[in-house]
Amino acid sequence: MKRLQRVMIIVLGALNLMLPCASADYVFDDVDTLRGINRLFLYVHGLSPEALKLGLTTEKIEADISSVLQAAGIETVTYNDCCDTPGAPYLFIGIGMVPDSRCNGYAATVHLELRQVANLEREPELSYHATTWTRGQTIVVEEQMAEQAVQKLLRSWIGMFIYDHQLVNRESKLPPPQGGSFRGQGS
Repeated sequence: MKRLQRVMIIVLGALNLMLPCASADYVFDDVDTLRGINRLFLYVHGLSPEALKLGLTTEKIEADISSVLQAAGIETVTYNDCCDTPGAPYLFIGIGMVPDSRCNGYAATVHLELRQVANLEREPELSYHATTWTRGQTIVVEEQMAEQAVQKLLRSWIGMFIYDHQLVNRESKLPPPQGGSFRGQGS
C-alpha cells in the first residue's frame, strides 16, 4: 500500500504542475477473478480528517455500498462469515484526501480492491490474501465540489464492480456504468 501511495503522490504532483484541476484513473483487466463470488466482506479503510469533514463516515459508506451490492445480488457479510467463505473475499475501499492550496480544494482518491485468498504457483501450499481486481481514480477538485465528486467516484467504481461481477457470473443486461474508465479504455 505504501508503494501505491508513493505512486499516487508522484502522479498528483505531476498533474498538479500541469493543470489546476486534473484526474488520473487506473483499470486492470482482471474481471475473471470475480467468477463465483456471491458474498463478501466490506472493509472501509480509515478515513482522513478531510473526508470526515465532508461528512463521509465508515458506517455511511458501508451501509450505502452494502445496499447497492445486495440489490445486485452480492451478499455482504461480517468479517467472521467472510473467513468461512471460500476464498475469504473482501472489498477494500480506500478514500484518501489531502488539501491542495493551488486548486483551493483537495486531491482525492477513491480506490477499490477485491482481495481474496490466492496460492503461489511455485509453492501451492502457501496461501495469501491478494488483490485480484482493482479500480480507482485520483482527482484534484475545488473544495465546494469535493463531497459530490468523491461520492460520484465511489458510486462509479461500485457500479463498475457490479458490472464486472455480472459480466462473468451471468450475462449482463446492464449497459456499462457511467463514469470511470472501462477495461481497455483509459490509463
